[in-house]
Amino acid sequence: MRRSVTIAILLLAAGCERLSDTDAATYLADRGLSHFSELEQINPDNVGALKLAWTYDTNEFGTGISTMQTSPLIIDGVLYGLTPTLNAFALDAATGAQIWHHNAGSPGGVQRGLVWLPNSAAPTLIYAAGSTLIGLDSKTGSRRFGYDLDRLLGASVVRASPGVGHEGSLLLGLDIADRSGAVVAVDVASGNLLWRFDTMTDGAGGAADLAMALDQERGLLFVVTGAPSPAHYGVDRPGDNLYADTVLALDVGTGEVRWHHQVVQHGLWGPELISPPTLVQVARDRQTLDAVAVTTRRGNLLLLDRADGTSLSDSISLTSLPSAASFVVPDLQEVVVPDFDAGASWGGAAFEPGARKLIVNVQETEVGLRLLEVPADFNAQYEYLRHCSVCHGVNRDGLEGDRSDRYGAGGPSLVGVGRRLSQREIVRTIERGRGSMPAMQHLGELSQQAIVRYLVADGADVDLQQTGYVAAQPRALKTEDGFPATAPPWGSLLAVDLDTGHLDWRTPLGDYLAHLGMGKGAENAGGPLLTSAGLVFIAATPDMKVRAFDVTDGSELWQSDLDAGGYATPVSYSVDGRQFVVVAAGGGLLGPPSGSTYAAFALPED
Repeated sequence: MRRSVTIAILLLAAGCERLSDTDAATYLADRGLSHFSELEQINPDNVGALKLAWTYDTNEFGTGISTMQTSPLIIDGVLYGLTPTLNAFALDAATGAQIWHHNAGSPGGVQRGLVWLPNSAAPTLIYAAGSTLIGLDSKTGSRRFGYDLDRLLGASVVRASPGVGHEGSLLLGLDIADRSGAVVAVDVASGNLLWRFDTMTDGAGGAADLAMALDQERGLLFVVTGAPSPAHYGVDRPGDNLYADTVLALDVGTGEVRWHHQVVQHGLWGPELISPPTLVQVARDRQTLDAVAVTTRRGNLLLLDRADGTSLSDSISLTSLPSAASFVVPDLQEVVVPDFDAGASWGGAAFEPGARKLIVNVQETEVGLRLLEVPADFNAQYEYLRHCSVCHGVNRDGLEGDRSDRYGAGGPSLVGVGRRLSQREIVRTIERGRGSMPAMQHLGELSQQAIVRYLVADGADVDLQQTGYVAAQPRALKTEDGFPATAPPWGSLLAVDLDTGHLDWRTPLGDYLAHLGMGKGAENAGGPLLTSAGLVFIAATPDMKVRAFDVTDGSELWQSDLDAGGYATPVSYSVDGRQFVVVAAGGGLLGPPSGSTYAAFALPED
C-alpha cells in the first residue's frame, strides 16, 4: 500500500508542495533529447537539504574497464535500468527495492538506455546487448524476443544507440564493424526490417550509435554520425565520405535522407561529432524557429533549421580549442589535436524552453598524435601470438577451461572483444592490466596497435603493409603534476543564449580525485539534467560527485559523493508526491574505480 497520505503531510510540514506522480519514460526526458524535467519541488532554496534516499548496487562489472554510461527509465513508480554487464532490472522507484532482474547473458559493453513501448500488445522494454536486440515484459522481466541484429543486417554490429520507439517500430542507430554505420527501423512484433539507411559511401561512412532525436510533427529523425573507424585515421580515404561527421535528417517512415549537413569532410584524427542532437527553438527576426542543436569535439555549437538544414547562426565557440585540428596533416612527428573526448560530451545538452537557453558541459584537453612506420616484415597476427596466446589461446577462445602450470591462471576468450570494448578501452587494459592479467607496458607502440587491431578484426587478416603507417595511441598531454597541459578550466559547465549566441555564464566543473578543491575543472563525461525550478544536476567528473547549479548564474548550490564517477546523465521523477534525482555511478571511464550502483536523492521526509 502506498504511503501517499503520510508523505504528503511530511512534505507539507517541510514546506514542500506535494507533486503528482511524474514519470521519466523516455531516454533523456523526451524524443527531442531535451534533458528537461517539469518537476520543481526541489528548488534553489531547498536543494541544499537534498539527501541520499536510496542506493541500489547491481554488484556486476563488465570485462575490461567496467563502466555504466546509462540513464534509467521510470514508469508508474517503477525504475528500469541496466547493469554494467547489460542485464536489465526493475526497482521500486521510491525505495530502490528490486522487483525483478533479467540476465541477458552478455559480458557487458556500452548501452546508454532502454526504450519503453506502451502501445505494443503489452508494455515492452527494449535494448541492445551486443548484437542482440532484447524485448522484455516490463511487469515480470521475462524475455519476449531476442532478435539477432547481425543476421538481420547481414553485418557485424559493434554497438547500438538507445533507440526511439515509433508506431510499433524501433528506430535504432548502429556502429558497424566495417567502419560504417546504419540506421534501421525494426518491426517490434515480427523482428522484420522495415527500412535501412547506410552511411557508407565510396568505401567509408560514420558510425550512428549515438542517441537520435525525433520530430514527430515533421516526421523527421535526426542522427549524427562519426568518422570511419580509428583503424583508418591518417590514411587517404576514397570518395567524398558524404555521411561521415554529418547531421542527417531522415524520413521516419522510409529512412530516406531529407537533408544532411556535413561538418567535416575528410577529418584525419577521430570523429568530429560525438554528441547527440537536441531539438530546440531560437528567435530570429521576430520569429521563433524550430532548430536542431549539435555540439562538436572542437567545442563548437551548430544551430540548423529543422526543416531544411539551413544554418541559423555562425558556429558558436564553447571552448578555446583550435578550430583546424581535424585537418592537421599526419606525420611521423607528433602533432597536437583536441582529445577524442574534448569539446562537448556524448551525453549531450539540456534545453530550457522558456528562456531558449542551452546547458552544456565541455572539456578542454589535447593529445599528441603521430604515425608509426610499419616494417616490411611486420605481422599483426604474429604480435598477438607472441604476446597474448599463452593466456588467451591461439584462436583467441581462452584457456580458462584448460589451465596448467605452463599457462598460469589462463585467460578469458577474446572472441568478439571488439563488440564489448572500444579500441581505447582495449589499450587501457593492455597498459594497466586487469584481474590476474599484468600490465604490459613493455610492449612497443606498434606491437600494441597491431594487437588491438587484430582483436577488433576478430582474428581476420590485418594488413598493416597496405599503407605502411598506422596511428599511434593518442598521448595525453600532461604537466609534471599530472594535470592537462592546456590552460584551465579543463572542464566547464556553461549556458548559451540561443537567440544571441552569447554565453550567459561559465563555471569550472569538477576536480581530480587526488587534487580536490582546486576549482579549475576536470575532464568529464555524461550530460546535465535541467529542471523547471531552475536547477542543473550533473555528475560527469572524476572526483565522484554529483552537483546542482543555479541555472541563472551557474553558482554551485549542492554536491554529494558517489561510490564511483557518475558518467551518465541524471534523471528526475516523482513518486507519492516526492521528487527524486537518480544517477548511475559506473566509474571507470576517466580512471578507477569502477562502480555498479544507482544513487537516488530527495528532500528529507521529516
